[in-house]
Amino acid sequence: MNKIKLFGIVAIVTMIGLSSCGKYEDGPGISFRSKKGRVEGEWKLSSRTTNGTNETLDADEKDDTYKFTKDGKVEVQDPGNATITGDWVFDSKKENMTITYSAFGFSFAQKVKILELRNNEMKWEYTDGTDKYVEVYTQ
Repeated sequence: MNKIKLFGIVAIVTMIGLSSCGKYEDGPGISFRSKKGRVEGEWKLSSRTTNGTNETLDADEKDDTYKFTKDGKVEVQDPGNATITGDWVFDSKKENMTITYSAFGFSFAQKVKILELRNNEMKWEYTDGTDKYVEVYTQ
């Protein structure tokens, strides 16, 4: 009888633990890397939708590289144009990220809602005016 109770307790704790791992709408359900660890790395834009319509990315957009570090730094390299640096930070629930860019003596912030954060894919959405964008980045 005690083994059955123990098994039941272990099963409940496991189910609660697994259900709390899925923070983002599109996954992953569980990851052994921290959220900062999954953001860290070099990312390239692979797709974008605007107001639900798929866009065709041009060559200039495809060669841009976003480099995120665990310590909250970001560098956007746009070959042939400019390199923009900045900082990034999660909100308290790690559901949104604010990226503050600095270039040419100006700075601006972009707040994105993270939809998916995997080891090799990151998907976020943001609104600019009346337009809603969903972007997918891959490593």
